[in-house]
Amino acid sequence: MNLDLFPAVSVEEDLAAVRKVMDGIADQFGRGRDAMREGLDEHYNMAHWPFPLASKIGCKLLYLKEDDLALFMTAYRVFFDAYVDIIRKGRCSSRR
Repeated sequence: MNLDLFPAVSVEEDLAAVRKVMDGIADQFGRGRDAMREGLDEHYNMAHWPFPLASKIGCKLLYLKEDDLALFMTAYRVFFDAYVDIIRKGRCSSRR
């Protein structure tokens, strides 16, 4: 499983806010911030789209082990909360 925002979310303030909370997850669980995101842009591509459909601000949760359950649950909750905050602002699309 991966958590990330896609190009439909293009408000830099929102992207920075999600990156910040996900950096906090990396710090809390002793993960490298950039390493935690590595590979997000490899999974979300379309032949007709000119760039990867990933902003690389979330985290890659593929291949977690049972010992990583707290990381998984915390990352998902924090990411979801940040995403809901974006939606509440009404800025979930670059079209206004």
